[in-house]
Amino acid sequence: MLIENSTGKIISFVGGRDYDEYNFNFATQAHRQTGSTIKSILDYAPAIDMGILHPGTPVADIDLPVTVPGQKPHTPRNYNKSRYYGLVSAREALAKSYNVSAYRTYSQIINENPVHQYLDKMNFNNLVEGDYFNLSMALGALKNGATVLENTNAFATLANQGKYAEGYMIEKITTKDGEVIYEHKPEPVEVYSPQAAYLTVDMMRDVLSYGTATFLCPQLKNKEVDWAGKTGTTNDYWDAWFIASNPNVTMGTWIGYNENLNLDYCPGCSYSYSQRNQKLWTELINAATEINPDLLAPKNKFKQPEGIVSKTICAISETYLQNFVKKPVY
Repeated sequence: MLIENSTGKIISFVGGRDYDEYNFNFATQAHRQTGSTIKSILDYAPAIDMGILHPGTPVADIDLPVTVPGQKPHTPRNYNKSRYYGLVSAREALAKSYNVSAYRTYSQIINENPVHQYLDKMNFNNLVEGDYFNLSMALGALKNGATVLENTNAFATLANQGKYAEGYMIEKITTKDGEVIYEHKPEPVEVYSPQAAYLTVDMMRDVLSYGTATFLCPQLKNKEVDWAGKTGTTNDYWDAWFIASNPNVTMGTWIGYNENLNLDYCPGCSYSYSQRNQKLWTELINAATEINPDLLAPKNKFKQPEGIVSKTICAISETYLQNFVKKPVY
């Protein structure tokens, strides 16, 4: 799904490999678990928006239960199921997609109902009551999942300075005489502050530079483009996601089976399931850039809004100060 950030215009999509076989559009109709892609839009961006943390804030990635009043303690595990990383910055936690750090971050904001404050505003249409205060939402445990369109549209919101522009396909309908009977008019909704959106985008740049999506960077034909994105996988390797934005557009790819089969089982494959999805994303971006280089390969970078400062911090004292600072710290 390829979307223009500022307007929500759906530039193109791939609905599957064979419509005649499935008669189903996987880009707009399939509801899938979002996996770790949710960390950007529901964990870290809202936590920054609420002033709970910033990219340099240390998060405890340790083997202790995560507790929230009124819920049973959760004991999350990282992807490798046995390793913990200690005190890590929020920036590193997102770039490397640490699950435990995401859980602890979400546990600090869950009582503010971030699902309602953020996902509802971005038209995640299949949310149910149990999603709103479920701590496992930190890792994408939406009961009914989300479509590629919904998930990609949410990342476009971060790239659009925190303003959601609903995805659309029909620009205008006219009669044969030229009378306009319908014309799409974008109505942007502010979801995140510009500062929170930019800082989350800046953190997601590291996903490509040293995080979980470094595989795709050497394959990009236009390496100077300012991309920021997030990978995602789900339990039992049923889904693989990659969604990334540049200042103009956002593109998301998902691969999986209709029957929820294991993507990791691929005898003879030279790439992992995540690498196969990243390669798909890269080949589509390279092809689209040849068609419209001005749109797909902008020379400008994401613009940093006012109100952001760069400072060296002490990880220990930052933890202490954050207990007392109740206003946004960008």
